Amino acid sequence: MAWIFLKEPLTCVDAIITAVCMTGIFLIARPTFLFGVTDTAERSESHFIGAIWAVVGLLAVTAISLIARKLRFSASDVYVLTFGHGIAATSACVILNSLIGTWSCPSDVTQWLYLICLGLAGFFGIYLYNLSFQTEKTLVVTVVFTSTIFISYLFQFAIFHEFPDIVSGVGIILLLLSVFAVFFQNWRSSRLQE
Repeated sequence: MAWIFLKEPLTCVDAIITAVCMTGIFLIARPTFLFGVTDTAERSESHFIGAIWAVVGLLAVTAISLIARKLRFSASDVYVLTFGHGIAATSACVILNSLIGTWSCPSDVTQWLYLICLGLAGFFGIYLYNLSFQTEKTLVVTVVFTSTIFISYLFQFAIFHEFPDIVSGVGIILLLLSVFAVFFQNWRSSRLQE
């Protein structure tokens, strides 16, 4: 999208990296319209709602990426953009939770602490994500940002002792390959400029 809307250069290597990254994401997510329904993936309302949340989140992050890159903002604008993202995310949560009726509050102090830590981590993550657009191309930032999927699988293994299945493992490997390819491409281009 940055190539279309922002006229950023798209090389053949960039297109291959994007294709590998998207393939990894599809292998991890395993949408039912491509992979069908298995024993472990039942069709349910919560699965459908989760898919809607994922698509809305993807569109929101894409819009933020394009706007941030288009504005080429200063450091003070990063705070404004991050605050605007927080307002938009909170509004979307209130509207969607009201529509589907899934309001619930944490039941104990531990859940409240986890919720506060989640909010702070999300705030700083989005802040650094917006800040990174000042110096890097959109492709680099978004491919590295997708590596959070790998980190979430590491936490899933470390905290809950749950292993990903083989298809998700292949998807994670493809994601890591795309991240390493971006780093290698940036390293190579910086070496050629010297």
